[in-house]
Amino acid sequence: MAQTSTDFSKTRQADMVIIGGGGAGLSAAVAAAEAGAKDVIVLESRPAPGGNTALAQGILATETALQRHLGFDVSRDDVFRSIMDYAHWRPNAVLIRSLVDLSGENISWLEEKGMKFGKLIPHYPNQVLMTYHACSGAKGTGALVVKALMDSCKHLGIPILCGTAAKKLLTDEKGNVSGVLALTEGKEIRIDTQGVIIATGGFAGNNSLLKKYLPFYHDEMVLRGLPHKGDGLLMAAEAGAATGGVMALESEGPAFVESKHLAIMVRRPNTLWVNKLGQRFADESSLSLNEAANAMYDQPGKMSYTLLDENLRQQNFQQNLSPFESMIMDDDAWQNGAGQALEAQIGDGKVMRADSWSEIAAWIGADPQVLESTIDTYNHACEQGYDRLFVKDHRDLLPLNTPPYYAIPGKIQLLVTHGGIRINPCLEVLDQKDRPIGGLYCAGDDTNGRIGDTYNIRLSGLSMCFAIGSGRLAGKNAAEYVTNNRH
Repeated sequence: MAQTSTDFSKTRQADMVIIGGGGAGLSAAVAAAEAGAKDVIVLESRPAPGGNTALAQGILATETALQRHLGFDVSRDDVFRSIMDYAHWRPNAVLIRSLVDLSGENISWLEEKGMKFGKLIPHYPNQVLMTYHACSGAKGTGALVVKALMDSCKHLGIPILCGTAAKKLLTDEKGNVSGVLALTEGKEIRIDTQGVIIATGGFAGNNSLLKKYLPFYHDEMVLRGLPHKGDGLLMAAEAGAATGGVMALESEGPAFVESKHLAIMVRRPNTLWVNKLGQRFADESSLSLNEAANAMYDQPGKMSYTLLDENLRQQNFQQNLSPFESMIMDDDAWQNGAGQALEAQIGDGKVMRADSWSEIAAWIGADPQVLESTIDTYNHACEQGYDRLFVKDHRDLLPLNTPPYYAIPGKIQLLVTHGGIRINPCLEVLDQKDRPIGGLYCAGDDTNGRIGDTYNIRLSGLSMCFAIGSGRLAGKNAAEYVTNNRH
């Protein structure tokens, strides 16, 4: 169970300190203890553990018993190749291979701790590699993973000190890690240790770091993940670690944050997306949420408008949800509440309903002739069953010609950052000359070398796979280092 820092004295010693109590940090703590580390402490700055893992809905894995049982052939080779090809071989190939090879074992490792993965969820229609392992039941898979890891920490005697923020890494005369300074309840504590694993969840809540490392970021992005401040990155840099390199935002679009119902509708592939000029800019049916965010980034105001008519509104509201949408909301809540949610947002002025496209254009701020030309061209494509502009799937080509018409604004949503601290395939943190800093490791979203410039949602569950897998590898390797160097 989580406990407060007042449970131990102002200064103490430990085999290992884990900075961050999310999925990567908790996995690292458990793996380190299982590998022989005798005294492991987790420092968590927030009131409760979990991090962004607690918000996740599924985890990627390959060659699992569940996949074989359901008849899906998902090889580690195919997943490895997909990761590397999608990112144009920018990630660290050796690290990626290790994490992919470990992914199936992650499932059995978690199931040994009480988890039960019973579902493979398609993240989008016609998904080829079915990787998204989820649990049955009402609670999200990520929250259940966090609970299982916390229970394992309790069983192994690993304290999770919440409300305790690490502030500084201590090093000896050789530059190796020698301890951690932390702050709790306004008091400084010191833990002497030879092993530290940074797993602080990135820096999605730090505007200055976002602008420094990730030019794609802009202030209009809506933060959905936790507002991590980059504490691990800043401490590592102060201790001499190399930072920068291949980094990415995990962002989604279009996003409508005021309503779960409209958050689903704004992304439906059978709708029409236009920018503030009233121009279509993407194939609504083929883009992943992350790729759609890329397309939106270059549009005026970095936003979009999802357009539909009355027929399409009724059709979408009457349809059952996709398996992934059902993880957000059940079918009854969707069908019974979607109309009310739409009316509420129209009443608040956040969604537009009108009897003509010229009124929609005025609300968007577009030239009416431009928007009406866009609609005419799109409707003609629907009639022909062929989208000459973006080759949209003909099954999602539905004309918009029955008033009233609707416009739902969409923004880019930021989930987490990926990267920041340079590591080698053993998860050791590197200095400015690419040499390991003795005893310092990194796991989860803070690590470089795991992703290209766009998160690959086509391999659903990749983030949690990386969190659990890198945490396990870092914990095992750090425990070996501490054991070999124990005084």
